[in-house]
Amino acid sequence: MYEIKYRYDSEIVDSEVTWIDEIPLGWKIKKLKYIANSVKNGIWGEDEKQNKNDIPCIRVADFDRQKNKIKMNNLTLRNLDANKQRVYLLKEHDLLIEKSGGGEKNPVGFVCIYESKEPAIYANFMAKIDIKEENYNKYFLYYFRHLYNKRINFKHVNQTTGIQNINTKSYFEEKVMLPLKVEQQKIANFLDIKTTEFDKIIEKKEQLIEKLEEAKKSLISEVVTGKVKIVDGKLIARDESKMKYSGVEWLGIIPNDWKCVRAKYLMNISGGYSFSTNEFCEDGIQVIKIANLYQNKLSLNSQPSYISKDYLKRYKSFIVKKDDILISLTGTLGKRDYGFAILLSENDEYLLNQRVGKINVKENYNLHYVLYLIRSEGYLSQLYSYPSGTKQANLSNEDITKPIMTIPISINEQNQIVEFLDKKCEVIQQVLKKTISQIQKLKQAKQSLISEAVTGKIDLRDWEIVEKGE
Repeated sequence: MYEIKYRYDSEIVDSEVTWIDEIPLGWKIKKLKYIANSVKNGIWGEDEKQNKNDIPCIRVADFDRQKNKIKMNNLTLRNLDANKQRVYLLKEHDLLIEKSGGGEKNPVGFVCIYESKEPAIYANFMAKIDIKEENYNKYFLYYFRHLYNKRINFKHVNQTTGIQNINTKSYFEEKVMLPLKVEQQKIANFLDIKTTEFDKIIEKKEQLIEKLEEAKKSLISEVVTGKVKIVDGKLIARDESKMKYSGVEWLGIIPNDWKCVRAKYLMNISGGYSFSTNEFCEDGIQVIKIANLYQNKLSLNSQPSYISKDYLKRYKSFIVKKDDILISLTGTLGKRDYGFAILLSENDEYLLNQRVGKINVKENYNLHYVLYLIRSEGYLSQLYSYPSGTKQANLSNEDITKPIMTIPISINEQNQIVEFLDKKCEVIQQVLKKTISQIQKLKQAKQSLISEAVTGKIDLRDWEIVEKGE
């Protein structure tokens, strides 16, 4: 176990670079342009030709920002002339930078290293940086640029129609702090090992989250389809002699005192309004949009928009409030990024934007039970089968009320199921919350370690170099 040591204050000097702050004695400050031999932009071309000359193509969409690597599954293909391809072929350990894309939370400039031995080319919107390897270690520079990319305000970023573009000339005027190459290699080697340790722990916790989410879905599905019964706060299998065929193949049998109905008999739905962006202001009554419903959570801080309260009378039919169920109606075809449903529990009033639906549950049905139904796999599987097209998935109000649902006739049993699921799901939610918090702390600790290593605060001069692959 290597004991992490920190440099003495006497070994640290002012870097005279605003954002870099202090550096160790003997380290140099150099501009990026003096470290790179060349910067070559990626190639333009069409995807998915499926000919004998096809070759996998790395795009900005293949950058995994969470794990700081390239996602090698589901790469698109490019069909280009072999001579053209050769110029853009990637070698293992090539350094790539995102030149266009980014956003408010993930600014352009993401840097990663191509770690595969498989032949591939790289697309437009990124560039390959050829480092002067006789003096500089590309993995050290990768970690350094990863640290740098956490800074949001790039002076060399141009914003056009929501897309950030790096001004390459300005970007390569940026400065890097550098020890001798052997120490660069030691720092990179140290971070390879330590960040991998962090990533393994984080991955296990992410797998736990997936299992918990699946357990919650399975629990809800088993209960709301009547496959199990609640007795004294516990789930038991139902007596098949007291079951009947539902008439629906995927549902199979249901309890004798339950019924199968289309959702339209349980609820009504109305749509939101297409507000003009000219009406948006900095304060007032918030407009709830698709972005505010992501993953079945009401996220009011996600891209908030407001309308002056003076407009409330004009838009009173689009006011939503406590005990309204809201559902997102638009997403990506083939993905489960829509159909998210939340129950408003706050006493505040909001306005409903277009492509968000408001669901009102009919009398004699438990509001929370219907919400569990809407979030259940049985309902969602039907919902996702309706949209068609090429890219965007759009649900109509009719689509929302079309799926077949099963429900106890007795309101008392509905109430009992809701009480049971609320308790069980809350237990799971608390574990999820704790695990998510642990992941955030691990990521912060990992980022802090990277920062302390590449800025020389951690003294790694006696770190033993281990070559990659050993």
